[in-house]
Amino acid sequence: MFLTPAGTLAVGSLVVALAATGAVSAQAQSAANTGVAPARASTARPPAKPAAPAPASAATSAATAGGKKLMTRDELRVCLQRNDSQKARSTVLDELAAAINSQRPEIEQALDAIRAERAILETRATNIREFQPKMMAFGQKVQAFNTRLGELTGKSRMTTGEGRELEDMRKQIPGLEAQRKALNDERDRLLEGYEEGVKAFAVRAKAAEERAADWNRRKSQHTQDIEDLTAAAADWRRDCADRPFLEDDEKAIRAGK
Repeated sequence: MFLTPAGTLAVGSLVVALAATGAVSAQAQSAANTGVAPARASTARPPAKPAAPAPASAATSAATAGGKKLMTRDELRVCLQRNDSQKARSTVLDELAAAINSQRPEIEQALDAIRAERAILETRATNIREFQPKMMAFGQKVQAFNTRLGELTGKSRMTTGEGRELEDMRKQIPGLEAQRKALNDERDRLLEGYEEGVKAFAVRAKAAEERAADWNRRKSQHTQDIEDLTAAAADWRRDCADRPFLEDDEKAIRAGK
């Protein structure tokens, strides 16, 4: 799958976009601590049985405060539970944001290391590709040399020129051997540990990519959770904020009643 001495470096793309992690605390806290709490109307519920019949206007004021309808105890209980739940969720999201942010530098360093290692391997691959024509040219040269040498040595009678040519060719043999050795040494140097290095790199690159992808997934989910909490807080403000209630009801709810 990876590079042979004649091929090109085949390693998956490492384009991983690390989404910027924003400041979560302010968003989460503003989402959960939803401004003004429900308005307290009075410290005690009106008597169940008044001493004297109340006029119609007084009966209306017992169920309202400041022109707004009082929440029942059950409605107040739901509002308080929702607000407490949102505050707890805000705390969890703050802690999660801190964990996500703390992991980002290490992940980016790992990706930078992968990019640097990949550049080194690509340079080695280029050197290997550029070396191959040299080896092929030498092989063709040696083949032609051996063919001509065989022709000359196979003759029973040679001309004077052919004799001088044969003698000159025999003198070239040590130089050709030295050239062959130098090329083999260069080939061994270029290929030493290369295949193993590419395989090990592929493993490390895959692990780094997967970790970065997981980070991005968790960051995206955290962003969505913040948006959901913000929407829930808006719903709370619509349903609960500034609605009057009786303090006795709140005390009873806090007491588990």
